[in-house]
Amino acid sequence: MKYTFDNRIFNSKKAVDDYIRGVKKDYLKTERNYVINSSHKLFPFFEELVSVHNDKEEKIGCGIEYFYFVKDGYGNDQLRICRTNKSTIDCSCVYSKITQRNEQSNYNSNLNSALRDAIRDQTSAFLENQEFPLRCFICSSRDKCEIDHIIPFHHIRSEFLKKIDKDKIPTQFEDDLRDTCCRVFKQDDADFKEKWKTYHQNMATFQVLCKTCNQKKGGQYIQDV
Repeated sequence: MKYTFDNRIFNSKKAVDDYIRGVKKDYLKTERNYVINSSHKLFPFFEELVSVHNDKEEKIGCGIEYFYFVKDGYGNDQLRICRTNKSTIDCSCVYSKITQRNEQSNYNSNLNSALRDAIRDQTSAFLENQEFPLRCFICSSRDKCEIDHIIPFHHIRSEFLKKIDKDKIPTQFEDDLRDTCCRVFKQDDADFKEKWKTYHQNMATFQVLCKTCNQKKGGQYIQDV
């Protein structure tokens, strides 16, 4: 897997960590007491570091005024952020640590996108058999109707993945040429894709819901009666 940081491409998170550690070391050799404000050459560097942090909203707060280093209780050089309201907070420089949750979240998002793309033909087939304009199965509204899984999609997904060896679940995806916001399975994962499509075909039942009823239903198992 490739990682991009500071306009450079790295083959591992360890390589990113080593690079950041080197930049930090070089800075502390020459400018230890210097405030890294928006005019400093390293401000964009540390700003990018914060932008990939799992807790970036907390770290940024009302806005970053400058970065600086202090010695922590163990004698290590700790990066700190001074916000525009003069409050301060620490920020780890260990890329592999601060991006762990974000990476898992991104992976789950990409996997869900590819799983949904794989079943487009099934949702399209259901849609083709509906009368237009669409009518909500629950309240009969015709306003902003959507296709909904009666058994929630996340439940079907979870049960399917439980049946697959972890090392057989795709970890890399491709851009969908039809929609740049979506991800699709790579050709190497065609077998996994077909198994998913078959499982979903056997498990899924669709219904039409208006946006309001769909939001109220959420991830619950609710069917029109």
